[in-house]
Amino acid sequence: MTDNIGSASEARKGVFYAFAAFMVWGGIPSGFKLVSDIPMFETLAHRVLWGVVFLVILISLRVRWGRFRAVLRSRRDLVILTITSSLLAATWVIFILAVNRGQILQVSLGYYINPLVTVLLGFFLLRERLSKIQTLAVAIAAAGVFNQTWALGEVPWVSLSLAVLFGFYGYARKIAKVEATEGLFVETVVLLPFALGYLVYLGVSAQSGVAASGPQALTTLIFLGVFTAVPLLLFTEGARRLKLSTIGVMQYIAPTLHFFSAIFIWGEPLSPTLLVTFACIWVALALYTLPSLLKARRA
Repeated sequence: MTDNIGSASEARKGVFYAFAAFMVWGGIPSGFKLVSDIPMFETLAHRVLWGVVFLVILISLRVRWGRFRAVLRSRRDLVILTITSSLLAATWVIFILAVNRGQILQVSLGYYINPLVTVLLGFFLLRERLSKIQTLAVAIAAAGVFNQTWALGEVPWVSLSLAVLFGFYGYARKIAKVEATEGLFVETVVLLPFALGYLVYLGVSAQSGVAASGPQALTTLIFLGVFTAVPLLLFTEGARRLKLSTIGVMQYIAPTLHFFSAIFIWGEPLSPTLLVTFACIWVALALYTLPSLLKARRA
């Protein structure tokens, strides 16, 4: 009886951590909207800088510098984390650019597509077999992307880039086998010299958008830098306590928040073409998720 109560308590904690992580991820575009007048690369530089500051404090409080030094001794992990750092930076650039251009719906679509991209990466890179339902789900998602491309005459590059880049990021972090905090710290430290160099250049040349916008913009950027790390750490705590099927369903909270905030807060138009594309992705995700839910229920 005690074990069951303990397991239920841990599961409730897991749901809380995971829910908080996806809620923060879902609200981040609105945060970047508040500093949309700041140049994109300056915003990115501040995100890196304040993320590193927060992680230094966190690692120091948790006395985990030994784990960080262990990562530094592994040449293989350092190479992988350098690659993931580049993938993360590219994802952040596209994300910030899309938000500044009023394309939060495209961001939402990208993160909806991401689980299906992950399935394909598992098929091609890890030799994982696709079930018939998974194959059908990927085909329907591809039909949705084709609908968007055919109707508008252009590929939805923002959505596909976010889905593919984050898919490769997840795959690389999986094979690195490094803890979330230490791994993210290495990734942001790799980017830190470029971020600091760029901020110094802006300051010396009097081109800093933050200096022109005042302390409120700087405060917002500091919070955005911290929120780079917080949801990932919350997600890690949640994933340790929950079944993958539960996490798999909860991961749609963030793009759903992106979707509704884009329409009802920021007034982005939802064209019939884009609605059809979303419908295809939603059907595909339902097919992709349903077997896991049924399996968990039987268990």
